[in-house]
Amino acid sequence: MVAEMTPHQQVSAVILAVLLLVFVVDLVRRRQLKEEYSWLWLLASVVVLFLVAWPAALVALSRAIGSTTEATTVSVLGLMFLTAVIIHLCTKLTRLDQQVRELAQELAILRAQEPEDTQEAGEGQTG
Repeated sequence: MVAEMTPHQQVSAVILAVLLLVFVVDLVRRRQLKEEYSWLWLLASVVVLFLVAWPAALVALSRAIGSTTEATTVSVLGLMFLTAVIIHLCTKLTRLDQQVRELAQELAILRAQEPEDTQEAGEGQTG
């Protein structure tokens, strides 16, 4: 049997979800968070609001995953979401690391060729 969330837990979850929504919108507005990433956070807060506002869905989900409390279900969903975000950011970081490495190699090649180009230019003018 799944234990229902207490009113205090529901109110806390709603407040946190609304704060997250407001925080994300503010970060996007101030251009500190790209819209590309904001939809993930907005979706997460809307899902939390939905599950808290419709307790039957949260109870059904809790039963489906075998959770004993709804608060545990919300926590597990949060951990799964954060894990997905971390994996996404790690793949982005890996891609950026590769791009930086390639740019550094190209810059090194260009700098190595620079003296040759300068010498050739100088010889062409004197000859």
